[in-house]
Amino acid sequence: NLSSMHAAHRDFWKEDGSYNMERMRATAKIMQRFMDNISDVSWYPLPEQNMTTRLERRNGGGFAGIAEYLSRLGLEFGETMALSSVEELYRQFTK
Repeated sequence: NLSSMHAAHRDFWKEDGSYNMERMRATAKIMQRFMDNISDVSWYPLPEQNMTTRLERRNGGGFAGIAEYLSRLGLEFGETMALSSVEELYRQFTK
């Protein structure tokens, strides 16, 4: 299962213009739980596929909208500060 959320979604920004990492992390946890639930209810024609899906639970999550996220922070894609910001975003995402 693969899923993504929009890094620049309006719900992830505080009124002062700063990024709300806590809200993003809470959303990421819900997203992961949802993907895990999909593993529980998915059905495959071969019993081995069903068993593998439930045992391995291969789920992946990430972001869309990174360029917009950086723009809202006043950063340009490719800048050193932009890279640091995206790295921190993913660190927080995987907490």
